[in-house]
Amino acid sequence: MVPFLAAIGARSEPQDPNPSVDEVRERVLARVEKSLEEAKTKLRVEVPAEGKADEVVDSLRAGLLRAVRETLRGPREEQPERPRYEGRAGDRRRARVEEGGFGADRAAERALLWLARHQGADGRWGAAKFPESCKGTPCGDPGDPLHDVGVTGLALLAFLGDGSGTTGGARAPVVANGVRWLLAQQDASSGLIGAGAGERFLYGHAIATLALAETCVVSPAEELRPALAKAVALIQKARNPIGAWRYQVPPDGDSDSSVTGWMLLALRAAADAGVPVDEATVEGGLEFLKRATDPASGRCGYRERGDRSWRPPDSAARFPADRTEAMTALSLFTRFLHGKIGKGDPLLERQAELLRKSAPTWEATPKRCLIDEIHWYFGTLAAFQIGGEDWESWNFRMKKALLENQRRDGEAAGSWDPLGAWGSAGGRVAMTALCAMCLEVYHRYGRVARGR
Repeated sequence: MVPFLAAIGARSEPQDPNPSVDEVRERVLARVEKSLEEAKTKLRVEVPAEGKADEVVDSLRAGLLRAVRETLRGPREEQPERPRYEGRAGDRRRARVEEGGFGADRAAERALLWLARHQGADGRWGAAKFPESCKGTPCGDPGDPLHDVGVTGLALLAFLGDGSGTTGGARAPVVANGVRWLLAQQDASSGLIGAGAGERFLYGHAIATLALAETCVVSPAEELRPALAKAVALIQKARNPIGAWRYQVPPDGDSDSSVTGWMLLALRAAADAGVPVDEATVEGGLEFLKRATDPASGRCGYRERGDRSWRPPDSAARFPADRTEAMTALSLFTRFLHGKIGKGDPLLERQAELLRKSAPTWEATPKRCLIDEIHWYFGTLAAFQIGGEDWESWNFRMKKALLENQRRDGEAAGSWDPLGAWGSAGGRVAMTALCAMCLEVYHRYGRVARGR
């Protein structure tokens, strides 16, 4: 390894004589990153087509990382397919963490520490009340308390993704308390988790159902199954006759890809937990995503075929919808989990291209913000499933955005500022949970279908 480092120019300070592969990769990037950025600046003049300079340089960067890995370790062997959740613990977990590198794992750990410190005494993560848990100067950036169910579900999913359940793992008490609070919010008759207040309460129900289902998978608990079965029944009741979901139960005939995607993820996890799920409900939701996808471009629309993600009218200019592919990423990952797309599918090629052009960039100014935490989360999950150079390029951009912008100061240390398009809804807790899950992607779900 040392001769290889000498070839690229070792840094002057003392170095570990036996660095890991990931440490070598980081040193290589530290040496060449300035040159890559300079090349990108020049290319933007020579290749004026929008995004092409970034695409070329990102591809070069991904190839460089792959070359470093293969030089030091040899070509990567094809890994056998494996069940979705087994990477969250033991030897599988350790092997998958290696792909993310020490930096990603440490950043995810800092995020979980922040989330654990800001869990309420009753077990919830309050979108607006979390600063009450601060020991010093309170953290800022609250969300909307109407979303406490969904925000708590997201926080739980971050801990579940790290391998903790209600009865095992490093933070079992944290998970157990959060699950206990969610169960207390469920209506015994309807199965709805939450009060049904606000326009978008079904988002919270879908996310909470997903969290309960993954809890049953990670730490099987028979006492949770009746509540999960009721939550699934409510989801099936809320489905429109045309096969999709939006904001009402009973449904009013309206549908969108965002709610539909979350519902389908919850149903997939419930089935993995052994709770019966109506297959017609799943197929109906998948058919809606298919109808909403433009086969020519690959873009999945929000409510109509190929349309852009929705933005509140008062923030549409600052959060440009043409710089995100949230619905495309969500629908692609959903299809992966349900086995509806795989290697060689022309739609996969088109959707991968859209993700390549919309990889994470942490840019936030008073006039323009390119942070979209929902797009980044589902884009990370989808790109991981695609694999190959697409994944390596996305992974680099995702890590750069998150590792460089995680807070390191005061009570906010370990969290991320909710500057993105949906920060006012979920606040600091939701943003931190979503970013943590991005950094858990290496072990959170196995690759369920062979990518490109």
